Amino acid sequence: MRPIAALAIVLALASSLQAAPAPAPVAEISDPNVPDGPLRVRVRGGSVPVEHFAGTRYARIAIDGPTTIEITSPVPIGSAVLLPSRLGLVPVVRGRVLKFSLASVRDVIVQVDNLEPLALFADTVLTLPRAPGAAVHIPRGHGRRARAAARAAMRAAARAVREPGRSVVEFGADPTGRRLATRAFQTAIDSLSGGGDTLRVPAGVFRTGGLSIRRALTLWLAPGARIVGSEDPADYAVPPGAVEPDLRGAFDAATRGTRLSYTQLILIANANGVTIAGRGTIDGSGAALRRLGRHPMLLRVMDSRRVRVEDVILRNPAGWNSHVLRSEDVVFRRVRLLGDPAELNNDGIDPDGSRRVWIDGCFVSTGDDAVAIKSTGHGGAATDVDTVLVHDCVLRTRKSAMKIGTESRCAAMRAITFARNDVIEADRAISLYCRDQARIERIVFEDNRVDGWTPGGTAQVIDAEVRPRDGPPGVIRDVRIRDLWVSQPAPVASSLRGLDAQHPIAGVRFEGVVIAGRPCASAAALPLKTNAFARDVMFAASAPR
Repeated sequence: MRPIAALAIVLALASSLQAAPAPAPVAEISDPNVPDGPLRVRVRGGSVPVEHFAGTRYARIAIDGPTTIEITSPVPIGSAVLLPSRLGLVPVVRGRVLKFSLASVRDVIVQVDNLEPLALFADTVLTLPRAPGAAVHIPRGHGRRARAAARAAMRAAARAVREPGRSVVEFGADPTGRRLATRAFQTAIDSLSGGGDTLRVPAGVFRTGGLSIRRALTLWLAPGARIVGSEDPADYAVPPGAVEPDLRGAFDAATRGTRLSYTQLILIANANGVTIAGRGTIDGSGAALRRLGRHPMLLRVMDSRRVRVEDVILRNPAGWNSHVLRSEDVVFRRVRLLGDPAELNNDGIDPDGSRRVWIDGCFVSTGDDAVAIKSTGHGGAATDVDTVLVHDCVLRTRKSAMKIGTESRCAAMRAITFARNDVIEADRAISLYCRDQARIERIVFEDNRVDGWTPGGTAQVIDAEVRPRDGPPGVIRDVRIRDLWVSQPAPVASSLRGLDAQHPIAGVRFEGVVIAGRPCASAAALPLKTNAFARDVMFAASAPR
């Protein structure tokens, strides 16, 4: 079965991990402490707060059908671009105002003149169970007073919805961020986990050290909720027997992937049935921790099953943003991951030695690899990778957008698909690196688009290599690259480099690759360089239907 045809089945399986509650619309809550930037955003006549992180401004907007978005600049707008180009959005600019219509829930990047990019994260209208007795009574009549009374009744009903579960504030967590809430948070998690109960994080700022979830639980972040990692490395416990590396002046690529942090802000370990969801934000305080030589992950899912992460914003990691280690049946859906584009070793999502991982409709903006699928053997066995699907994501990075490797210490990495993703910019759109013993096979890249390249970089459409490090080498084989659209030629030719006759790159087929509007039916047209150990490389002008 072709990967695109199988998407419906995969998404149905992913959606079945958690049932949706009965719907009732809820007004969006914003953080009043976050100032707007130079661009102001309005949706349906109301202002939307704009936040700022590491060179990107972003705002969350609710979509319940075709919706007009209005953006106002402090000066007349000279040029405006809406990305991804796949959406075909055309802005209407009049003076200082830009308008466009968004028909569906898709994330959009707005580039106005030379201002910082503005990311608009489109959500469905938030729904929650309605509290008992929260029926809406609409007064009769059609006059101005009746309409005002009806609007007031609707607002009261929205306030009457019942947020799920028990609040972490009930356990003593400080919602102002002035006092460390680690103990209260962990007590709440331990008290409610095991039966699949819900721990609610209400609007506010909660400052914590490392937290661990080891039994079934739903952690639900209300709009306006913000979990902020402590800036003190001592608040992140190192497992017994492990030695936390001091990474001042070093990063993972320079140490062969062997000096990963053993700490993280949130750890899901040996658990079955954990969900992190909601419209809040988890901030890893990465800049402060990196200055002290510590690179804890923001979120690590380890040796766990049936884990779902949905809707939240995960930003400012000190190390990798989300590390999925030796786990299975893990879903990331509509998660927005924001890392500092000036920092290395802050990957977006890294499925590591894991099986059945679905990354669906996520936005990843970071300084290192956006999605990197690997097997490191960190803290245990280097297990196989099997069945990973990354689709409908927006990726923006200074390094690789869609990557397999570099660490490949397991026996096999197979059945990996990247489909319908939009690369806003990258240094390499596709990377395949077998630096260890694995057989990397049955790999598909289908219907992906590349809108631009990292400025000043040595960008390539694809770079693939088999090269050993400490142990025996592996192979890369059976790779399909179908319907790849690239807006402009890459500065550097693509490359496939096998190691020797026993450890080649074999069976790579390019179908329907288009560079700057020109179909590529040969290696010279891409262009692509190969060595003697890259064999059975084929080109077709269009993918078969």
